[in-house]
Order: sequence, then C-alpha cells, then structure tokens
Amino acid sequence: TDGDVIVVGIPNDDSCGAGVDPRDDEASCSTTGAVEILERDGAEWRRAVRIKADFPGTLDVFGSAVAVAAGGVYVGAPGEASCGTGANEDPDDDGCPRAGAVFAYEKRAGTWALVDFRKASFVQAGQRFGAAVAATGDRLWVGVSADGSCEADDPAGTGCFESGRVEI
Repeated sequence: TDGDVIVVGIPNDDSCGAGVDPRDDEASCSTTGAVEILERDGAEWRRAVRIKADFPGTLDVFGSAVAVAAGGVYVGAPGEASCGTGANEDPDDDGCPRAGAVFAYEKRAGTWALVDFRKASFVQAGQRFGAAVAATGDRLWVGVSADGSCEADDPAGTGCFESGRVEI
C-alpha cells in the first residue's frame, strides 16, 4: 500500500488474458498470475484495474511479489522465462525457465500502463529474480531467491546452491 493505492498479487491466477484489464474468460493458462490495483475513493476502496503480464507464460507466477512507491507499482514474476538482462529485453525468448522478471507500471493520464520490464544483471535459469520486491522513492530492491553465486561482486559465479542475492 502507498497512500491511496493497494496492490494485491494473485500469482496462481490461471486466466489467459494479457495487459491492463484483460479479457479473462479462459482459465487454461496455469499460474500465469495477475494483480489487482485498488484505489481510495474518499472513504471507500474500489478496484481500479486488473493487470496481467503483457506477455504471460505458464508458471510465470506474475504477482508473487508486489511493491508500491512514488506512484509506481512493481510486480515480481519469478517464473518468467526470458533470457535477456537489464531493461526491456525480448520477453519472448523463453530459454531460461524461472529466471524471473519485474514489471513496472505507472498511472498516466488516468490509466495504468507498463513502463518497464526488468531482468537481472546476470540471468540464469532457475534464479527466480523478482521473488521479492521493495520500493522507496527512486530505489527498487529485487530478491533473486535461488541465485547460486558465492561472491557478492560476481553474480555469474556458482557453487553456492540457492544462496540468493538482492539487486538494487
């Protein structure tokens, strides 16, 4: 929650829709995930929007972790499978199962929209980037729960089974 916004993650959602307020009349896409954003309207809370990943995939578990800060909503999808690193990489490259991703949304002209798709600085299958997210002002902390590096300054390292790390 952040003032007048609450985000609720629904990582086990099985609907097949994509994007903001998708058509969700088919429930055969196992654990793609979703989030609902609630906004305060006076003393009442109302559902503002339902969001699915713009490119949902089976087992993405979009909504496993959520954070709200400075007008932005951040959604972890630790099962997302693309292999790119950094910002706005090709989401359709599904060669890294459970590598994970974080999606950032902002409200622009009264509508919630995707503004960033973020991957880890080093991507490996199974590392689960986005298993936890926290945000304040201009910082976003992202948990990489199954990272296997033993060195804090070498995310490409191996040898420490699921030691985990945090990227800022």
